[in-house]
Amino acid sequence: MRNRKENLFFGKAFLILFFSLFIFLSFPGVSQPGEPDSEKILTAVRRDIQSSLALMDSNIAAAAKSLSKAGIKSKKARFFVSRLYKSTPLAIDCVTVNEKGKIIIVEPAPYRKFAGADISKQEQIIRLQKERKPVISNVFRAVEGMEAADFEYPVFFSSGKFAGSVSVLFRPEKLIGDAIAKTARNAPVEIWAMQPDGRIIYDSDSDEIGRMLFTDSLYRPYASLLELGKKIAAEKEGTGEYVFLAKGHKETIKKKVVWKTVAMHGMQWRMVAVSIDHGDLSKDIIRLGVVTKSGSAQNICAEKFKELLEARSSYKVRIFDNGSLGTESAILRQLQSGSIQLGVITSGPVDEFVPTVRVIEYPFLFQSYNDVDKLLDGQPGKKLLASLEKSGFAGLAFSENGFRHLTNSKKRVHRAADVQGLKIRVMESEFHKTLWKLLGATALPLGWPINKALQQGIIDGQENPLSVIWTYQLFSVQKYLTLTSHVYSAHIDMANLQWFRSLPEKDRQQISACMVEAAKYQRQWNRDNEAGFLNNLKKAGMVVNEKPDIASFREKLAAIQDTDMYRDSAVREILREFLNK
Repeated sequence: MRNRKENLFFGKAFLILFFSLFIFLSFPGVSQPGEPDSEKILTAVRRDIQSSLALMDSNIAAAAKSLSKAGIKSKKARFFVSRLYKSTPLAIDCVTVNEKGKIIIVEPAPYRKFAGADISKQEQIIRLQKERKPVISNVFRAVEGMEAADFEYPVFFSSGKFAGSVSVLFRPEKLIGDAIAKTARNAPVEIWAMQPDGRIIYDSDSDEIGRMLFTDSLYRPYASLLELGKKIAAEKEGTGEYVFLAKGHKETIKKKVVWKTVAMHGMQWRMVAVSIDHGDLSKDIIRLGVVTKSGSAQNICAEKFKELLEARSSYKVRIFDNGSLGTESAILRQLQSGSIQLGVITSGPVDEFVPTVRVIEYPFLFQSYNDVDKLLDGQPGKKLLASLEKSGFAGLAFSENGFRHLTNSKKRVHRAADVQGLKIRVMESEFHKTLWKLLGATALPLGWPINKALQQGIIDGQENPLSVIWTYQLFSVQKYLTLTSHVYSAHIDMANLQWFRSLPEKDRQQISACMVEAAKYQRQWNRDNEAGFLNNLKKAGMVVNEKPDIASFREKLAAIQDTDMYRDSAVREILREFLNK
């Protein structure tokens, strides 16, 4: 827990406060691997956010003008409120509020029950009634039941008398996240946002949103962390750095920080971009990233590789684990940019970079671990690893998570139909989102770990191999376990291609051999311990369905090969090789 607090502000340990995106192609100003132009990236994101807010501002201003003629209580007023909602994609709902702060009209229909609510004590209503100018609130708990911000515009009668207001309730996290995905999808930085009061309003991990940096007891022991946070809160833009000692490392990790401000109608959001400064490390030091903590499957492989390579060469391996580099997508982008040299990554997130990788996770592709070894160690697996080169990776080996199973807190799942309506956490992977949608679930991509999201009911369940369910104590927030084995989950052990090719042939062979040996060691470790993991989960109180109706899952998921994901010719070619072996 100590490490998670230390990494909270600029790592992804307990509180990951960023969204990592690599912009190697999109921003030609990034000339050298590992040296992102954070300011340029952040400027582009800020510009897109301001543009979205300006469009919303224009829509609300037009609605306010129409309502000044129709009146905020008239039948025609509902038409204008409904039109505002339909023209504002980010809107949760749109309302009119009278001069006393009482909600009059609400659209869409599911929120009409909040008509009549008194919101006169909300800070944005107080500001608007005092200043008679448009306002955007801080993020707050709305009467609709979610964390949101309110964009409020005054409405005046034709005589000029104040009549009330019209507003759009929206989620800043959605607006900011969309801008990052659109504008800086490939950026080698991590971006998060907070209000000047210290409230985190955007992060790629929903567990982190809503935390108050300056009052949460978790932050109190870390004076330097709070000091930088106060500087960000006080200044509209600037640069800085933060240094922490990651768990399991003797050396500190330094993160470079750039921040800018998005502002409109009294609202200010601090947008923060963070990049890792690895310093001038010796060429004999290899940086290896994994998202999990010590004792987890990825770490077993990474630590064995470190042991083998250091015993057989002059290289030293620094393992950055426990989320200190961000999510697995973040690690991939840093690996792709050359910030780190090696990674042990779950195959799911890799498919966003290398579409052919989704072949491994084709539902029910493997019937046993013997099938896994035959295919992944054989020609199909070698061909798949070679396909990584087009995206700047050198595929070295396959280690594993194992077969994935479903857990949830709501009900016993026996057949595919039982999944209908469950909110399931998935990896940052188009494949996994599609798979669970086909099964009737609501698929929510979240970074790891997810214990808090499960505890708060943001999600009902998740799917992972037994080792993960046990190691991360998911039994404490999940009652039901169904052994679906719907997907085999590999780790792809990979290197930055440019770095790897720059090494002498002898070194390349040695690194490859050590990674292959470490991967085989880890796979055996996983298989030797599976029965023990299952037994431990039963003892911990999980209700386990060991023989679900797999045929019903197969039937539902057969349609996945007809989706766009498998229409790419390269993907279909490798899939045929796997299916025909």
